[in-house]
Amino acid sequence: MKQSIKFLSFGIVFLTIAALTATGHVAQVIPFAGTLNELGFFLLSGLTGILFVLAGFSKESNTAKESIR
Repeated sequence: MKQSIKFLSFGIVFLTIAALTATGHVAQVIPFAGTLNELGFFLLSGLTGILFVLAGFSKESNTAKESIR
């Protein structure tokens, strides 16, 4: 359960950064070289946040995985 709370909290942080980028608040702190750079930053932080949230809601495996050796 601790693992999924970590993933969910990181997901919320990244989605908040994406939302602040979309509203223009991050551009006041970070000087982007252009509009496409700001769009890329928004997309990367948004997709990372979505993936962290999905990982937070995924079911954890209880079986021990064996080593390849």
